[in-house]
Order: sequence, then C-alpha cells, then structure tokens
Amino acid sequence: MDTTKPTISIVIPTYNEADFIAEVLDHAIHFCEGLCDDYEIIVVDDHSADKTADIVEHATRRNGRIHLIRNRRKIGSHPSALVGLLSATKNLLVFLPVDLQIHPSSILPMVRAIDGNDMVIGVRRDRTDHALKQALTGLYGRAIRLFFGIQLKDVDGATIYRRELIREIAPRVDPRQPFIPVEIVLRSLRQKKRIHQVEIEHYPRHAGPHARIPPRLLLRLPLQFLEFTWRCYRIRTA
Repeated sequence: MDTTKPTISIVIPTYNEADFIAEVLDHAIHFCEGLCDDYEIIVVDDHSADKTADIVEHATRRNGRIHLIRNRRKIGSHPSALVGLLSATKNLLVFLPVDLQIHPSSILPMVRAIDGNDMVIGVRRDRTDHALKQALTGLYGRAIRLFFGIQLKDVDGATIYRRELIREIAPRVDPRQPFIPVEIVLRSLRQKKRIHQVEIEHYPRHAGPHARIPPRLLLRLPLQFLEFTWRCYRIRTA
C-alpha cells in the first residue's frame, strides 16, 4: 500500500454560480489542507454571465493554489471539466461538480480507494435530485449499459483519475460532446485500466435552482447520442 501523501488537483467546472462559488472554494480548500500538503484547485468558468469568474479571480489573489480558466464561449460542464483535467499538474485529478450535492468531504473514501486503481467513480447514494432529473438519469444509465456495455452504476458524478490515465486517454476524447465521462470509461475499459466504484453521500442543492438543460440543447441530445454511439462503436471495434 502506498503510504505517501497524495498530491491532488480538484477540477470544478462552473457556470453562473456567483451566489456560492466562494463557499465551494472554502470547502475544497479545507478538504485539501486536511489531506495533503500539495494541491491545486482549478475552476473552469464556462463563460458565466454573472460575477462567478470575478469572484474566483479574487480568490486566486488570496490563495495561489486556486487557478481560474475562462472559456471564451460556453461549451458545457463536461467539456469544461476536460479542459481542467488536461491543465492539472498533480498526481490525482478530481472532477467535482460545483453544486455541493457532492461535498468535498465525500471524496475521502474515493481517495482511500485509489490505491491499486487507475480511476475511482463516486456512486451517489440516495440521490436527492428532483423527480424528473432522477427519471432522466435512470434512463441515461440504462442506455449506457445497453448501448456501450458499461456495467457501472454511475459514470458522470465525482471521479478521481490518476494523472497518467488522463494524459494517455483524454487527448483522444472528442472534447465537443457532452458524454466525455462515458468515453473516458469506455477507452479505459478497452485498455484494461482498473476502475473502482465507491458509494458516496448525495446532498440537496442548497443554493440556487437545479441546473436546467435549455430546450434547444435537449432537442439536440438524441442526435448527439446517436453520433456518440457510432463513435463508441468504432472505438470498440478498432
């Protein structure tokens, strides 16, 4: 067992979260400082229309371990997370949603489980999302198992990657589509990477409304999913 302290990059994509991004950063800093001496927090602002980026910019001046990346246009949460992962410099890379439904402290059992694995996925226990989102999430999970043969309970929540895995796999991932976590898992399984799942707590969103998918993007999702399915078929048969 590796007894050395980890070095950690926490990647947080954000969009219009000015009301509580400062709180998210405080929780992330507290978690990191209790776990290791060497960490960084990378916030990728997805072209927010509010003061989110300004608040993070101010935080970077107070804490040099916080870094801000500003997207020139809105590209989406998972593409933004990929930008952050590819910019990270530490050994363990943590994708953390911004809404605190997964608290930074919930990541601790995932960190403990990374020993001997290349990726650890947090499985959200007793999800607190509204009924429609839970129904869509369930449908999405069944589609992933049916179309891609990925027998995992949760693929797009908090995830820890070893940096070597991201450096090896992420450059081949299509950065424009919203199914990036699925493609990373699929490519990792194809290359016999070790993936572990850990149950973690899931909390109600305590600030602001639940994120909503704009109708125009919702209408595009079926076509994007079909395109992604064809892409994954080529990956599996290559």
